[in-house]
Amino acid sequence: RGGLNFFPVTRHNNMAQPLSPSVIAAFAAIVGKDNVFFDEADQLAYQDKFAIDDALHHPAGAVAPTTVEQVQAIVRVASARGL
Repeated sequence: RGGLNFFPVTRHNNMAQPLSPSVIAAFAAIVGKDNVFFDEADQLAYQDKFAIDDALHHPAGAVAPTTVEQVQAIVRVASARGL
């Protein structure tokens, strides 16, 4: 996917619940809709294949920022939403 750096997004407080559409929209507003990956295939692609406990290492998806400012904005959104 274009040599971009991908940052898996994992829920720490309730792994069974998917991210809300508003969170995904917030990430898309930062990096563009073509740089957010939250469907089932993406979740499997970014799963930690070497996790000791597979049940605790299922990402909700990933975002692909291209600038430092985008990374900073993603971290702010993730922090504010408990991700």
